[in-house]
Amino acid sequence: MTKTRKAKSTTIPKIAKRFDLDKLMRTGYRKKSPIRRFSVLQLLIVLLIIAFSIYLGNSIGKGSISKTQAQVIKVSDGDTITVEFSNGSHERIRLIGVDTPETHHPTKPVGCFGVEAENFTRTNLDKKEVSLEYDVERKDKYGRVLAYVYFGDIRFNDELIKRGFAKVLTIEPNTRYANIHSKLEVEAKNNRVGMWGYCSNDL
Repeated sequence: MTKTRKAKSTTIPKIAKRFDLDKLMRTGYRKKSPIRRFSVLQLLIVLLIIAFSIYLGNSIGKGSISKTQAQVIKVSDGDTITVEFSNGSHERIRLIGVDTPETHHPTKPVGCFGVEAENFTRTNLDKKEVSLEYDVERKDKYGRVLAYVYFGDIRFNDELIKRGFAKVLTIEPNTRYANIHSKLEVEAKNNRVGMWGYCSNDL
């Protein structure tokens, strides 16, 4: 009698292979994959390079802004002064980004808190050594030099806004510190500093 052999089932090996593959995916492959490990490391390196580039760019940008030394010889009002340079020349300077109340306008009355603003500028800048920082546009339509004025490390334009002696006046293209000025004005208004507390009905 001839014995018949049963065909070997191919189902068991397939199931085993599938089981082994699933196990590998859950454990060894995902944990030890060089591709995944390299991608995470690469991402961290790229982020570090970007952060360092931004920091370095900001540092270089700040350091590269040149300033011109001068001495204040006259204060016309809160936001306008006259300076003398080392070569003996004189220039009338209009502070960028700020607008103090009028005190000497030929057709307008003295503005509320205008005298206080003028006195504040005179007390801090008159006969003092200052540094001038220019923006994109160097002069206005009246021929005045447009500048940010520094005494020491303090930008006086900011101080006028912070202490409530001036409102923000942003005129393109000189907008280097426009965002800072806007924030300072909001804080001064909220705290009712200077003109914001004294001249609330006139603003």
